[in-house]
Amino acid sequence: KSIIAAVGARNVTHDVTANGD
Repeated sequence: KSIIAAVGARNVTHDVTANGD
């Protein structure tokens, strides 16, 4: 998750909403 947040900070909100991780 940290990697995703670092690579796509802009997409982090969508990532959290979509994946729920």
